[in-house]
Amino acid sequence: MKRFILPLLLFGFSTVASAQLDVLGKLTGALKSNTTSSSSKDDALTSGISSLLGSLLGNSTLSANDVQGTWRYKGVDCVFETENVLMKAGGEAATAKIETKINDALKKVGVTSEALAFTFNTDNTFTINVKGRTLKGTYTLDLENKKITLSYLNGVGTITPQIVKNGATMSLLYDADKFLNFLTSISAVSKNATVASLNALLKSYDGMLIGLEVHK
Repeated sequence: MKRFILPLLLFGFSTVASAQLDVLGKLTGALKSNTTSSSSKDDALTSGISSLLGSLLGNSTLSANDVQGTWRYKGVDCVFETENVLMKAGGEAATAKIETKINDALKKVGVTSEALAFTFNTDNTFTINVKGRTLKGTYTLDLENKKITLSYLNGVGTITPQIVKNGATMSLLYDADKFLNFLTSISAVSKNATVASLNALLKSYDGMLIGLEVHK
């Protein structure tokens, strides 16, 4: 009888150990799944960093030489002031859709890469050319806060966009209402239905800055 007891005991230990390993395996898999899920959520949350104003300003440096020269319009760049506003708008994917809508609206009033260009001269004067129209004025740089104040129409109009510089690309970021005022100044379409619809769109995204992305 003794010769049968030992194999039975060994079989019992083996079965218990196998069961324990199976449980541990499932727990490990579950933990990995939770970690992956958590990581995916974190990725989704932080993917919008490229659309947050503070992050963009903190990752860029600015000098007068960076701004000077001729820049052509490339497209719309929407930037949110806080992560909460970005998430409320729908995150990074929603940002791309908003940019497309605004870009399409701008095309209807003649703001395209072929029609819009900014020139910032070394004597602090600037020229904006859009659809054959020319807007001239002076500019002042606030390098510490990465802002540029544009004064035009003999000082009647002023606007101070944020500047985000990234290599050969620069974005001039405006508050929605000021952006519309600036748009009507350079395009002379203040009563255009497209501007009215654009105004309605921008009002639905409080806390968002509208950028004109330009490149050399």
